[in-house]
Amino acid sequence: MGWDDPVDGGRGRPPKRGRQWALADLWKAGPRETITAHLDGKLVEVSVVMREVWLRDVTAKVRVVVVEGVERPFLLACTDLTRTAQQSLELYAARVSLELAIRDLKGVFGLGDYQATTTLAFCRFVLLSCVACCLGRLLLHPGHVAAWLPEPSNAPVSDTRSSFARLRRGLRGVVLKQFIFSKFPPQADCEKLAEELTPLYQLAA
Repeated sequence: MGWDDPVDGGRGRPPKRGRQWALADLWKAGPRETITAHLDGKLVEVSVVMREVWLRDVTAKVRVVVVEGVERPFLLACTDLTRTAQQSLELYAARVSLELAIRDLKGVFGLGDYQATTTLAFCRFVLLSCVACCLGRLLLHPGHVAAWLPEPSNAPVSDTRSSFARLRRGLRGVVLKQFIFSKFPPQADCEKLAEELTPLYQLAA
């Protein structure tokens, strides 16, 4: 349940709460507006109803955004009253991507292994981890992968097309390949030997 600001009628004790709303009924009460938001990389038009209300056990006023859903509307709430309905919707929609990014940052890029003791050092470490994660994602883009990271026939099950495990194995293979070829004489036909040595540096990676 939510409440509007109280309205003093001028007689008797001033009310503590204004009109009461069942949040699920805000969609019917309107007014509705159509907004355009970026959701999952696509520009989507959706209908929303927005209202600022007070909620139980919340000390600040809340902006509630009711968004048209596939089966039924769903509610978004934000205490930042300057945030638009579009911004709230895009922020909530990004939560899944953020959770996956945090998982990769902790599991692959050592976000949880920092040993910094100052706020500045910690912020720098987080920034470097995020930059490394973004660069890794760019390297895994199909347009880049096709040029230097072919599909290995004996890849582990965990090495999916978009996994950092595949990227790590691929980068190790490239480095080992360059290291091995650097020991060959300049006149050696490295391209011809590459196919023969591919199982070797894949295994080593």
